[in-house]
Amino acid sequence: MRVLFAITALMLSLSASAQEYGKKFVDIYVNINGQDPKSFVMEDDTLKITSGWFEPKNFILEINNKTSGMLYVDFNKSYFILGGETSDVVPGETYIKDLNLEVKKTKVAPGARASLNLYSRERNNDFNPIFSSRQAHKGYIANSSFLTEKLVLAFEDENGSKFKREFIFEVRAAKLVNDLKKRAQK
Repeated sequence: MRVLFAITALMLSLSASAQEYGKKFVDIYVNINGQDPKSFVMEDDTLKITSGWFEPKNFILEINNKTSGMLYVDFNKSYFILGGETSDVVPGETYIKDLNLEVKKTKVAPGARASLNLYSRERNNDFNPIFSSRQAHKGYIANSSFLTEKLVLAFEDENGSKFKREFIFEVRAAKLVNDLKKRAQK
């Protein structure tokens, strides 16, 4: 019985510390605005944004329109900053042959929800993902604490008023997180 209790306590402590750094992929941890992607929420009077599927090469944001008017997500004015370079945001339903074309706005009806499967135009596959373990490990080796990436989503309401929402992604090498956990235990 004591062994079972000790194992349970150890698992709870490990899961609690992992949540502090975000979702763990094979060799990186990622969080959004300091929150674990599994439980991410950004909410104001206009929108409620949560995360759904979340992987290094793409992720889903659920956009809930809390207004009484139509809202539009303007992908042509939205962008990522990845590794210090600007990259276009492309919805997941875009065909490869259409990658260089203008992307139409996504409607979000009043009181409704839209699921946005987001990719980077330039970093969109397993070899060059949005959240790069290669870049995170370079930061670890250079003694910086973590890699910061950014997404800016542009919106427009039915009256033509424009506004943006920013998402900051902290990408940590698993080696860095392991070092931090070891230091915390000492």
